[in-house]
Amino acid sequence: MTPVRTWTLDTSAVDIAGDVTLVVARRRGKSLEGFKIEFDATAGDAIREVCRETLRRVAARAARQYEPSLHIDADSEYLAVPDAELVQHEAFRPKPRRSGNGEEADRDPNPSTATIETDPQVRDLLRRASGLERLPAERLADYTFQFYAAVVGSSATARSAFVRKANPAKVLRRGRMVFAYGDRLKFVDDPLLLLDEWFDLVVAPGGIAVLNQPAFEQLFRDIEVLNERYPIYAEAFSTLQLAEDQITMLVERCRHNSRLGNRLRQIYESGHLAAGNVTMKQVKREIDKLGLPRDTLLKDGRLDFSGADADTVLKLLNDDLFIGGLSGVQYEAGSKARRR
Repeated sequence: MTPVRTWTLDTSAVDIAGDVTLVVARRRGKSLEGFKIEFDATAGDAIREVCRETLRRVAARAARQYEPSLHIDADSEYLAVPDAELVQHEAFRPKPRRSGNGEEADRDPNPSTATIETDPQVRDLLRRASGLERLPAERLADYTFQFYAAVVGSSATARSAFVRKANPAKVLRRGRMVFAYGDRLKFVDDPLLLLDEWFDLVVAPGGIAVLNQPAFEQLFRDIEVLNERYPIYAEAFSTLQLAEDQITMLVERCRHNSRLGNRLRQIYESGHLAAGNVTMKQVKREIDKLGLPRDTLLKDGRLDFSGADADTVLKLLNDDLFIGGLSGVQYEAGSKARRR
């Protein structure tokens, strides 16, 4: 069983009273472009209060340590993702050095430690928040933003970012009228920046506290980059002796079906296949134990990823299928975490 590192957010250590930088970011192909937004003292106080409320929400929830197949209860839990396990996607890693015999010198021969595959661009942009280009108000309507963030703290090495997966820039379209209500109605025709009263996650120096799991998946697992990783995930099944045509078929199915791709990533992150502890003999024995039809999961004695049951094959390899010990009923795990 692969080791799991633990981390929780120390809400008292987050410097809300320090400097605040408001950041907006948009995708440009595979790259991420960010800007900072200037604001007055009143707006700064309001942003800090939303950050404080977010920390109160984190403190009121139980931390669940990240596991590849875990889905949190957003009403009572937050997902704790330790920095120690964050791994850059292959597309953003330095090219591996090669040894004298042509082998990749930096490749881990036994990648059995549970890791979390992420796109590092979001964290990198948030670290550079104070140095980003200022976005003038007249350019606000030019872009559609993927997220915005309040980066807080006066120490450059200990800042935390409160991130919301939403586009804050609202452009007034023809047919709608908006007025500011003071002593008299005043027509508003400038671009609006609308911030919500909550954030989806907190990116702290030691890890990420996730209140909105889909937002974490969308921001830190860019689908285009993920596609490039599928061959790496499939090749990790070395002890199952997948042939080249099996790997090709599996990768193609995942690129056309994100659900299959996510399950393939979960298997890779769990590390149990890459550790070399699973053989085809064990897989066949598990198929029979679960009462699954061999003829739809295997072809010529090999795993069949070309048929309609490719999803079942991946669920089998991910330990998502089991029989209730008391009921004898066959079940499928939608979310699971190892027993402590």
